[in-house]
Amino acid sequence: MSFGFSIGDFIALGNTFIKIYTTLKDSTGSAAEFQSLKLIRGSLATALAEVQARMQSATPYPFPKSLVNAATVLLDKCSQLLDKFDVITRDYAVSLAPGGSANKGRDALRKIQWGKTKDETEELFRRFMEQMGMIQTLLALHNT
Repeated sequence: MSFGFSIGDFIALGNTFIKIYTTLKDSTGSAAEFQSLKLIRGSLATALAEVQARMQSATPYPFPKSLVNAATVLLDKCSQLLDKFDVITRDYAVSLAPGGSANKGRDALRKIQWGKTKDETEELFRRFMEQMGMIQTLLALHNT
C-alpha cells in the first residue's frame, strides 16, 4: 500500500531542513556570508578609487589619451557594478548585521532570502574582476 511518499521525499525534506539550519546559523550562514561580501565590496571600492586616481595622475607615467578613455569606460562599469551591489544588499544590511535587528522573525526571513540573492552579488563581483583584469591588461600593454 502506497501513501504517496517515498524515501526520496524524506531525504529531500531532510536536505531542505539542513539548508535552512545552515542559512540561519549566525557563524557560518547568510549573515557571515553577507558580512564577508560587504568587506570584499569595501576592498574593491578602495582598489577602484586607487586605479581611478592613478589614471588621472600624469606622474610618473603619462598615459596616452586612448588608454585613459578605454580605462575610464571600464572604471565606470566597475562603479556601476558596485552601485548595483549596494542597491541589491540595502534591504539586508540591518537583518544580516552582527546581532541582527530587534525582529528575529524578519531576520530569519532575510537570511533565507539572502541565500537566493547571494548568487547575484557574487556574479557582480565576478564581472567587476573581469573589468579590473581588462584595465590591468591595458596598463600592462602600455608599460611594455
